Amino acid sequence: EIDDKVSRLLLLAQRMRALNGSASPDGSGQIASSHSALIDPAVVRDVTARSFVLLRNEGLLPLWAGSAARVAVIGPNAIEPQMQGGGSVRVLPVKRPGIAESIGEALDAQVTVSQGCITSATVPAPAEGSVHDPVTGKNGVRLTIRTADGTVIHDAPFSKTDVTWWDGLPEGWSDRGSQIVLRARFKPDVDGPHEIGAAGVGHIRVVIDGSVAGEADHPQPQESVEALSRPQELRVTAGFRKGREVEVAVELTIGGQLPAMRMGIGPQLDDERLLDEAVQAAAAADVAVVVVGSADGTESEGYDRTTLALPGRQDELVRRVAAANPNTVVVVNSGMPVLMPWAEAVPAVIQAWLPGQAFGEALAEVLSGNGEPGGRLPISLPRLETDSPVMQATPESGALVYSEGLLVGYRGFDRKGIEPLFGFGHGLGYTEWDYASITPATTSLDPGRDLDLSVIVRNAGTRTGHEVVQVYLEGPDDDPRRPLRVLGGFTGIEAEAGESVAARLKVPARAFMRFDELAGGWVTQPGTYVLRAGRSSRDLRLSAEVVMR
Repeated sequence: EIDDKVSRLLLLAQRMRALNGSASPDGSGQIASSHSALIDPAVVRDVTARSFVLLRNEGLLPLWAGSAARVAVIGPNAIEPQMQGGGSVRVLPVKRPGIAESIGEALDAQVTVSQGCITSATVPAPAEGSVHDPVTGKNGVRLTIRTADGTVIHDAPFSKTDVTWWDGLPEGWSDRGSQIVLRARFKPDVDGPHEIGAAGVGHIRVVIDGSVAGEADHPQPQESVEALSRPQELRVTAGFRKGREVEVAVELTIGGQLPAMRMGIGPQLDDERLLDEAVQAAAAADVAVVVVGSADGTESEGYDRTTLALPGRQDELVRRVAAANPNTVVVVNSGMPVLMPWAEAVPAVIQAWLPGQAFGEALAEVLSGNGEPGGRLPISLPRLETDSPVMQATPESGALVYSEGLLVGYRGFDRKGIEPLFGFGHGLGYTEWDYASITPATTSLDPGRDLDLSVIVRNAGTRTGHEVVQVYLEGPDDDPRRPLRVLGGFTGIEAEAGESVAARLKVPARAFMRFDELAGGWVTQPGTYVLRAGRSSRDLRLSAEVVMR
């Protein structure tokens, strides 16, 4: 195991041209520079666009260049897109063009941007360039660390407004009584009330121009990861004048396991005003693109969600925008299933997941038709939260009971006869497909043998397209504890307009087996198996039978 891990590290170093001191492509010797130079942004953009799932399209997409002179980009995730999940997986992305900028360029359109509503559970980080180190005057803040007796053991510029110190702590540090201070000169760009957010575990204070504006005690949460990913926040409101600098400090006396804290500063927002502004922008535009989804900190390791609903008033935002502009595209920026009670009230819905740094460019490619959304759902999206096959995932007396057995995901929806909003495997494109025939290599199969088959499909549309042909397998028994059908195989094909293509698939022998507890192993039940081919688990157009001897 260790050899395997070391070999992977060495391979990465070799790819980054950092092995044995070799120079990076730009001669800087920096891994990050090497990384940027070796990855083609066009490849990243293309892969991202192919991952998007077009859930619904009632003739609105694609939007050809010049077809929409005015585009209203709306939604909290248009302002602060979630490019990746939280926790240990998070890396710093290379800065790429944003959503509004990319859409405007791709569609040759005038673009307006509206937030629409508030979703973040914390005050956002101050706008870039609005905070400066009070000592050096450079962009960023001042990070100071003191011991319990007040001795300064670290005092230096810091580029961010959140800090998590994992290792290499200064000598004299203690997780009880030591203090972290973030100080900055903040220059507001608007008049009016502003919010200062201070988050961390322990005793926390907000100090404005030398005066304490608020303080609170935040206990250690049950899940230690929450102390890092979303610690409790103290909020303070203060009136600021545009262009007049104030000194803001957040002081945290540590009361937890790791030194972690964050400071947020921004104008105080009002949901009603944001909603009204979004509706006005939508009404004045030819097309509205509403980007909704998860808020920062809602998708991370170490804690669970309590609901599938979108945070804040995003559902209301979508409905009101769609009422103001019938040409509304909704883009869902989440890595998880969310409820979409408005899905059938808008002409187009795209599931964009957590798409990484090329989000804006890839979305523009898909909206404009220069790229095709090629993803298919690896999950089922429920209409109602209570439709989910598994509603209980909390340990009982220290043990997690898997009472659902095999009936998870689409298997649970099928067996219970519940229609999901969008089924497992679903995903549209920019052309239409006809399924002509399914032909197994044999109609009589021996146990332990794979089954080859061919599915003929024809591109019935007017442009080249990509399709994912899926085959599901139904067994000879009807045990209510077992799925009605399971995915047997799938493959992607491409075809030009009017072209027919043979999609060749292999259903592995393992797909025909089930685990027999009494036999203590995998067994294949003899009888007639039905193969069903189609576009998703809920759109199966062809069938064939195979007899297992």
